[in-house]
Amino acid sequence: AQCDSFYERAKTEEGLLFYGFCFEEADGDCEVHVRQGFKDAASLLTHLRAIDVPIQAALKLSQLERVEVHGPASELRKVEAEQSALGEAKFQFFESEAEPLRRASPHAGAHGSDTVVSLCHYYDASAEAEPQLRASAAKLRGEALGTPGLEHHGFAVAADGGGAHIGQGFAGAEAATASLARNAAIHRELAEISGKPARLEVHGPPAALVQIRAFIVQQASASRSGGAFVVEQLQGARFFVLDERAIRRAYVGSPVDGQAIAPEVILQDASPKRDGRGSGRGFFFSTCGGC
Repeated sequence: AQCDSFYERAKTEEGLLFYGFCFEEADGDCEVHVRQGFKDAASLLTHLRAIDVPIQAALKLSQLERVEVHGPASELRKVEAEQSALGEAKFQFFESEAEPLRRASPHAGAHGSDTVVSLCHYYDASAEAEPQLRASAAKLRGEALGTPGLEHHGFAVAADGGGAHIGQGFAGAEAATASLARNAAIHRELAEISGKPARLEVHGPPAALVQIRAFIVQQASASRSGGAFVVEQLQGARFFVLDERAIRRAYVGSPVDGQAIAPEVILQDASPKRDGRGSGRGFFFSTCGGC
């Protein structure tokens, strides 16, 4: 029921790109993400005002852990000028690269139209390592331009110097795993620069996550180049099941027209959610231009 109130408001907003709840596949305490993206800062701020009632209701039942806002610096400044916190959590701003990739997509915009598989890589690195991260991320973007099934790709750096993020969206599980395998050397390079493994989150429809888990099993027994590293990445990843009511609208753009805006919010929640169960299910509200 709580999800319904968010969906009802989101689907009427002109600046919305996509919107969907993602439920973590985990026992005990876990999170719920809301994967969403908006065309610009104004659209995001309009949405935040529209959901004030349901988000305040959710905050009464949940502990808000973090809020991330991803987008071009010019749009982030507009958001920060009007709102820099949700509840007691301050926004963490991530400045996107100058030319993120976002391809035209045919999504219908109705409930169930969002079936994109997202790979979200988080790198904990010092500000001194940022130039190296950017150089390696540029290699990955070069590969992304020719990747079949890729809908969007973007690199962003935390404005406070606290790390970096690479967000990629794919038409399906096969395209996502093929990209990971093909670019294993670059992902390994990024991890070496940061000095620790990337934190990987995988968001997608139930069938797609089943396919990815099958890929892990297959690759674990294979000796293909880069296979071991990909398996290690995916085995340590957090998986989030995309709700069947998720919305994604058609997008018309060029390979470098990806300047969308994105906030992400995490709540630790003990209330019933999708299936009526309690037991510490977390709630994550996310808006991102490249999820």
